[in-house]
Order: sequence, then C-alpha cells, then structure tokens
Amino acid sequence: MNNKKLNFNLGEFTWLILMLAISFYFYRLVHTKNIYMFINPNMVKYVVFASGALLILAFFQIPKIINTLEHKPKFGYLIFMIPIIIGILVNPVGLTEQVTQVKGVNIVEDTTTRTKPIINSDSTIHQEGQIVMEDKNYFTFLTGIAEEPNKFKNFKITLTGFVYKNNNIKNGQFIIARMLMTCCAADTQVVGFLCDYNEQNLDKDAWVEITGVLDTTNYTDSNSKQDSLIPLIKVQSVKKVVPPASKYIYINNTN
Repeated sequence: MNNKKLNFNLGEFTWLILMLAISFYFYRLVHTKNIYMFINPNMVKYVVFASGALLILAFFQIPKIINTLEHKPKFGYLIFMIPIIIGILVNPVGLTEQVTQVKGVNIVEDTTTRTKPIINSDSTIHQEGQIVMEDKNYFTFLTGIAEEPNKFKNFKITLTGFVYKNNNIKNGQFIIARMLMTCCAADTQVVGFLCDYNEQNLDKDAWVEITGVLDTTNYTDSNSKQDSLIPLIKVQSVKKVVPPASKYIYINNTN
C-alpha cells in the first residue's frame, strides 16, 4: 500500500494565485478596454497572448503544490502582489490634460522624407474640400497637413480636442490639442493645431468641437528660435462637448 504523504507547498500555491491574478488583471484590462489607456491598440494582442500563457503556466503549477517540498512564500512575491491588488481595486484614469504642463504641446509635427504623400491626391477630401478629423484618421491628417500646409489652405476642417493656452500664445489664439500615443503611455506627447478665434474666451482644458478654414502662418519655436510654416485654423464655430471615453489618438495609419 502506498502511504506516500502529500505535501501542501504554500510557496508554490502562492505563486499559482499570483499567476492567476495577473492573468485575470490582463483579461480585465482588455475586456473593459482600459488597456487603451496604457498601450497602443496594435499591442493589445500581446497582452492577450500573455494572459493565455499565464493560464497555461498556472495549470502546470498545480502539481508542484503537492509534489514539491514545502517552503514558505518569499518576500519577493510582494513585488508582484502589491501592483496587482492596486490594479484590480483602483479604476485607471490614464493621463489627463494636465500632462501639457509637463510635456507642452507640439504644434509642428516633425517631417520625414517620403516616397509618397500621407494623404493621396485622389482622396475624397480633395474632391469635397472638407476634412473631418476623427480618432481613427487624426494622425494621418495631422501629419499630412503639417507637412504640406499650403496644399490644404482654404479647406474646411472639423475636429475635436481640448483647449491649450500658454504665455507664448497670442490673445485670440489657442491650440486645439490631443494626446498622441506611439506605443505606450510613457511615450505620449501632446499635439495640435494653432487656432485663431476672437469671439469668446475659451476655458483652458475645456473639450470642444471646432469648425473652421485652414490657413498658414509663421511660427517661431521658443527653443530653437527658428521660423516654420505651420497650419492655422481660422475658427468659425465652437461647440463644447463631453470628453471622449478615450482621450488618446494613436499612430495607426489605416486611412
């Protein structure tokens, strides 16, 4: 008769719980779409893979709980446990408009040498003379217009963002800005268009939808002191709006 004693390894059991908790946390972030506050949607598939891989590893962890000599949980487990508990209990909010106080706003997008324009000449906006910027095409239009501002003069444009102002911006002007994420929240930068609008005083950080006409102006960078030709929106109408569920736009040229 086999009288082999079964152990209960508390340390291995604790590691099992940690793997399940991390896997659940990843799943919850993806399911609630809060994951988009931290990484570009193109990276979500890797989080899903990691969640599944942890579940598989947790399955193979089960035999170790009863077949491995007993040992106590290590103090190092707290390194994993504390952020997971906080992540599950606290609802993430992501970056806010106040990030502009730290990073400022880029109103001139860096240009690169391209073999073809970002916005094709046969695009419907060239036929209709109107641009409607949405989350899915914001970066495409932002970069295309910034690289060739003269090409889009007199085009009507509609877009949504938050109001940014500082001491370097003239009276009657503001920047309509959005937070642009390349890969993750750590590399987020704030980008936007300079706007002319003399009708009313807009509150800083207020979310608005504007409609106007594209023009150009010379802009002097406060750091390099160099002049650049940048797009300028001559605002015709402003409507206050509720901030979107996701305040980010992403580098994801699908248009």
